[in-house]
This record gives sequence, structure tokens and C-alpha cells, in this order.
Amino acid sequence: HGGDTCDDGSETSYADEGGMVFLEEYGQGQTAVLKCVEMYESPETALTVCGGTVVMEDCRFVDSWKGVEFYSGYANGQNMPGTAAVVRSVFSGNDYWGMGVCEETGLTVTGCTFSGNGAAGLGLQDSVATFDGCEFSENTSAGVETWSTSEPAGAFADCDIIDNGGPGLRLTSGTTLFSGCTISGNGDSGIYSSASGPLITGLKTTVTGIFFDFPK
Repeated sequence: HGGDTCDDGSETSYADEGGMVFLEEYGQGQTAVLKCVEMYESPETALTVCGGTVVMEDCRFVDSWKGVEFYSGYANGQNMPGTAAVVRSVFSGNDYWGMGVCEETGLTVTGCTFSGNGAAGLGLQDSVATFDGCEFSENTSAGVETWSTSEPAGAFADCDIIDNGGPGLRLTSGTTLFSGCTISGNGDSGIYSSASGPLITGLKTTVTGIFFDFPK
């Protein structure tokens, strides 16, 4: 199902079986713009974005299996990463992740809310992404999960990662950067790492509870 979140007559989107933005020629030179779109109650991922350039503003992805997933395109035997800018959008009440990101190199997310999802608010894999002024709260598992060979895996500025059922951040590999963030009130710990390789750098960041469980 879908709706108009800005109440300005924007086109309604329908997501009973999940939506897809898959740009022609694996996204090369193509741009999609979504404004004031609501997608909800999809039994699959409400929206999957593959390649190209995508702009989302004032959207809502709620009460589906997953809210949004970003993937790179694939052509001529190689990955074709896309770029995306997501602004003032909500990812809430989904059964699994609010947002999943895999093999993207140019994702920027500003002023968004990831809350009340059944797994983590955000799953970030092998991608380079920045998050500014976002809130990750009251997710059943971690607020943020990252695993990546990219450097850095994620950069978070002025974000609140609070009151999640699991750790605020579950880090498996890669480098995660924080600036001006608050990570507190989470269930297991503020930051949890189960590997010896990850690097965490925090600048003017308040963290309550850090637990490293390195393999023996």
C-alpha cells in the first residue's frame, strides 16, 4: 500500500508485493526521485534500489518485511555501484531491517529515523555511507549493524543510537567513524564487536558500554 506523506497531491505508491527502482542500463546516467512517498505492509522489501542515482525526500517505509534495500547493479562482469541521497525519511515497524545497504559507494542519509524494526534499524555491508543527524532507536536487535571490507564502512555525525534491544552498534569488520553522536540506553552494550579487526573512531561522542568479545 502507499500514500502521500506531504499531503500535497504527490503520486501514491503501491507496495503489496514490494517496489523496485531498477534503472536502465544498470543505472548508468539515470536518476530516480521519490518525494513524499509512503510504502507499507509489503510482505517483501517495500522498495529495492539497484544502481543509478536515487533521491528520496520525506518518505516513509513502514510495517513491511524490510523497508528499503540498496544494491549495486551488475554489468559486464563487474559491480556498478549507485549513489543515493535520503533526507527526512522514516523506516519504522518493519519485520527485519529498516534499511539494508550492500556494495554501495555513495549513500548519504540525513535527518532520518530508524525505529521499532524487528531486527536492526540499519544493516550496512561492504559499503561506504554517511549518516548525519539520524536517530536509531527502539529496534529489537541492534541500532546499527556493519560488516565491511570498505574503509570506512560507515560514518555517523550527530546521530542518536539509543534504547535498542541489542547493542547500539554491532561491528564485525571495517572501520566505523563517529562524531558528535550519543550511543546510550541500549540493551547489551553501546558498542559490541566480535572480531579483532574492526576499528572504531569516536570524536565528541558519548558511549555507554563498550564490549569486545574477540575469538580466542
